[in-house]
Amino acid sequence: MLILFFIYIIKRIRARIGDAKIIYNLNILIIIVIWIGPLLLSTAKINPTKREAVVYHVFKGNIKIGYVNVEKLTFNETSTYIINSEIKTRMIFKFNAIGRETYIYRKDILVHSSIFRKLNNKVKLNQSLSLLNGAYIFKGKRKEEVLNIEPIRINLVRLFFKEPVGIKKIYCDKYKTMLDLMVIGKSTYKLCFPDKSSCIYKYKNGKCISIIAVGVFYKVKLVPNI
Repeated sequence: MLILFFIYIIKRIRARIGDAKIIYNLNILIIIVIWIGPLLLSTAKINPTKREAVVYHVFKGNIKIGYVNVEKLTFNETSTYIINSEIKTRMIFKFNAIGRETYIYRKDILVHSSIFRKLNNKVKLNQSLSLLNGAYIFKGKRKEEVLNIEPIRINLVRLFFKEPVGIKKIYCDKYKTMLDLMVIGKSTYKLCFPDKSSCIYKYKNGKCISIIAVGVFYKVKLVPNI
């Protein structure tokens, strides 16, 4: 009842405002109330029904250069994925990358995501995606747009936890597009990205045991701490 009251008030305010930017922000607030509100209310009363966490160590050759910490919290029909990462190395110059990402699924549909990445204290990526009235609204550093895509059931974050058996397409949040998932061996899959980089995911008993990321100037391996 409290959540319905909040939605009613927000809609009343929106109906009286003509500013598009304010209306957009109110729409996002409605998303938070609808999708994340029940999640927050449940956390005040109970612990997550399920919690999974894994730390991937990042290696360049035999040298450990960073980590990717991935956590999944499940409350009833809502799953929240949180990624924290940091990589420090030197190529032509000193390279220090920090990432913070959040993905929220409701009934196995992606309803919200946010990605924030910095390289040497400079923001390289700051974007979000929210499901509103059946459409995905993308917000980047310089623009907002409605994406013409079907409901997203699996994106890259889910590959950290479970083998994508039978999956042919994966959504890539960074590039706002679906990617072909290629099977290249037993429980081994490959994704190629628009910037010519690629990732190879290897699984055992349904669990990810390694990720090899290759770019123009780098090749690193992610190994879970299990």
